[in-house]
Amino acid sequence: MNNLIVRILALGITLILFLTSCSSDPSLQQYFVDSQEKQGFITTTIPKSILGLDVSQMSSRSFETH
Repeated sequence: MNNLIVRILALGITLILFLTSCSSDPSLQQYFVDSQEKQGFITTTIPKSILGLDVSQMSSRSFETH
């Protein structure tokens, strides 16, 4: 009987976590895509050299996008 209660409790917690972890808010990337056609919306690119990082010390993984 205790085993059944533990399983039901674990299933309930998993279900609650699954349902609450999903967000319907737009991502930052989606905001940029939606806003780039709006008048007055400005984007700029800043070169990585401005940060003063020694690129030769970085691995190729440092430049991967997610």
